[in-house]
Amino acid sequence: MPSKNPFAKGAERLAYYGKNLPYSKDGSEQKMDEDIVFKENLFLGKGMNSANRYQLSNHMNTIVSYLAQLYTEDLKKKAGVDRTIKFIKIRTLALKIDDTNYRYMTSERRFSGNDKFVRFTNNALYFIPESEAVAKGVDVEWVRLVIAFSHWTYKASKRFLMVVDLEGIVSRIEKTGQIGRSTVEMKPATDV
Repeated sequence: MPSKNPFAKGAERLAYYGKNLPYSKDGSEQKMDEDIVFKENLFLGKGMNSANRYQLSNHMNTIVSYLAQLYTEDLKKKAGVDRTIKFIKIRTLALKIDDTNYRYMTSERRFSGNDKFVRFTNNALYFIPESEAVAKGVDVEWVRLVIAFSHWTYKASKRFLMVVDLEGIVSRIEKTGQIGRSTVEMKPATDV
């Protein structure tokens, strides 16, 4: 369930902290729980806060995730670069209000306070300057790879789409003091 009050308000959505408390088929609560973030559309007009609108975002996220997987494979095969771009998994939820009404939201994994949140690009002309990335402790190579991913999607889709408005968390999995594999988990801030 989401918290009562949002912790953040964006241009299109409210964000709430929450817990995923799965239940078994017999209705009993399972022991595993995880910290998550719920997001709810701000605008509640006809069709604006419908299950279909949330599902459309999920479909776009699935397409972008697949493209990121292809891009990562291309990086490894063609350039020998062992860095991975992934998109976070989102779920659509229908929280029952009463017998006929539902409150629709999405949920996604909550990142830890140690993760570095970075806005790499927007859907206009912005991309993070290398000096800002360095000041935030982000490897400049990540900036270049994410911007290249945006352009790559345009070419790979034969000019049908371009993934823009990218923000994400840069994490490093360290093995015995050395960086083993680097991953950036991304999400389109708005639409593809």
